[in-house]
Amino acid sequence: MTFKLLAPIALLLGSIFLLLAGSRKDPIADVTVILENFGSQQISRQWYGGETFCAFGSDDNTTATLSEFLAVLNQAYDSDFKLVTASAAQSCPDYTSIYVMISPPVSAGELADILEAQAGSRPPISEMNLTGLRGFALQIPGNRRREFIYVDSTVPSVSNNSDPVRSILLEEVVHALTTLGDFDSAKILSVLGKNLDVDHYDEWFEKNPSGLCLADLYLLEMMIGQTVGDQFTTQPPLAWLADQAGALGTLIEGIKPQLTPFMDARCVG
Repeated sequence: MTFKLLAPIALLLGSIFLLLAGSRKDPIADVTVILENFGSQQISRQWYGGETFCAFGSDDNTTATLSEFLAVLNQAYDSDFKLVTASAAQSCPDYTSIYVMISPPVSAGELADILEAQAGSRPPISEMNLTGLRGFALQIPGNRRREFIYVDSTVPSVSNNSDPVRSILLEEVVHALTTLGDFDSAKILSVLGKNLDVDHYDEWFEKNPSGLCLADLYLLEMMIGQTVGDQFTTQPPLAWLADQAGALGTLIEGIKPQLTPFMDARCVG
C-alpha cells in the first residue's frame, strides 16, 4: 500500500521539479535573444579595458555615480578604466575615449558644435530631433574608437524611480561599452531593451529597467572582460556562448554581488 502511494507522489514531485527547472532564469538564452536582435549577431572587442572617460557638465552627484560604477566595473572585470573631469569637452585630455556630458538640455546645434570640435567634421546630430530625449550614446567619427554620451541632468524623479538620471547614465555607459544599440523588448530583460508601450514618461520605469540585468553582466564580460580575448575572430559569439555557458555562469555569479547595487531586481534574466 505504501509503495503504491509513493509512486504517484514521486511522479508528481518529478513533474514539479521539471516545471520549476523550466521556469528558472536562463541568462545564456537571454543574451542569445539580445544578440539576435542585432543583425550580424557579432561582437568584436572594441575596448582593451584601460580607456579614459572624461565627464563634464554641471552635475556632481551623477559624476560621482559614474566614478563609483567604473570602480566596480574595474574590480569585477579586472579592467582599468579611468575617469577625469573637465569644465567642458575641449578641456578633456586628447587621449579621452568616452566623453560623458551631464548637463541640462542643450540644442542639437550646440551638441553638433561640441562633436565637431572632437571629430573634425560636423556630425549629422544637428539634424536630430532632441525634444524629450533624456540621453544617448553615439560613436565619434575618426581613426580610433571613441564614444560620446549625453545625459540630461534635469530629469525629475517619478513615482517608480527616485533617481532616473542615474538609470539613464548606467544605460548609456553600457551602450558605449558594449557598442550595442537599443532593441525592442516587452520584458525587462536588459538595460538596452526598450518597451515603448507607455503613455507618459512618468510610467517609463514601470515597464523598463532602472538598472542592469543579469544578461548585461554577460554582455559586459564579452566586451571588457578577460575571458573573450580575440576568440570571436574564429568563433561566432552565439557558438562561443553555448560552449562557455558553464564557465560564464560561474564567473558571473562570482561578480554579481559587486554589481548588485547597480542592477534592477525585476529583470527576468
